[in-house]
Amino acid sequence: MNSWEPPSFRAGRLQVDYKLINIVIFFKSKKKQLIKISYPN
Repeated sequence: MNSWEPPSFRAGRLQVDYKLINIVIFFKSKKKQLIKISYPN
């Protein structure tokens, strides 16, 4: 398996990873908000 990748491909994949991370963080924070609403302290 070739470990070398074209720079543009690597950059594109990093962008996708970054988007996925942002989506995960967004959903996690939303979940926390929902939990707070569902179970007030």
